[in-house]
Amino acid sequence: MIVPDVDAFIANVYPGVKSTPPPPPEYFLDRIILAPRNNGVGDMNTKLLDMIPDEEQVFYSADTVTQEAGANDETSDANTFPTEFLRSLTASGLPPGELRLKPGCPLILLRNLSHP
Repeated sequence: MIVPDVDAFIANVYPGVKSTPPPPPEYFLDRIILAPRNNGVGDMNTKLLDMIPDEEQVFYSADTVTQEAGANDETSDANTFPTEFLRSLTASGLPPGELRLKPGCPLILLRNLSHP
């Protein structure tokens, strides 16, 4: 499929997503965008989330940085990196530092079933 831009692509896959109230959960069962690579997926998710009319809530993975028990303050890395920086990291295999959700948006929970 060739579209002029990402906004047109999202509008084609999710027509009427801007309606109030948000579409019912069944609306998202028949529509999904699959990406072969992760680059750009975050931007597309943000654009789609912005289209859903409702108040956004942000959930953080870390509120504070703590040091190991018995660690020396001079050698501790606990204060080296601010919490905001740690939340901005998107390492493979780790959940996002900031999870942005709105009522009615789809959420998929995955679990690694072949964990050693």
